[in-house]
Amino acid sequence: MIDYSFLETRKNDLIDIYKKERFMNNMGKQGALMLDYRKENNVDVYFWTVENMAPKIRELFMEAYRKNIDKKNTVYVILLDNTNIDVKVYEV
Repeated sequence: MIDYSFLETRKNDLIDIYKKERFMNNMGKQGALMLDYRKENNVDVYFWTVENMAPKIRELFMEAYRKNIDKKNTVYVILLDNTNIDVKVYEV
């Protein structure tokens, strides 16, 4: 089950992780910070570039990306569990 309180209470830290992963570790490649709730009592947090995303995740990401293409400094966070996928977009 997706725990949105984790995202909200740690949003600034997660945005910092996104920036580091995208710009320092992935040479600025577009992607999203993944919050993976599929393991019980655990949230895996990782950055996934668009080229490596699973097709369904990529499709949802690209839909959000196209809606926000004119916005600068945009952070994409994708939350997923065993039944749901949710894309959050933040301007920083």
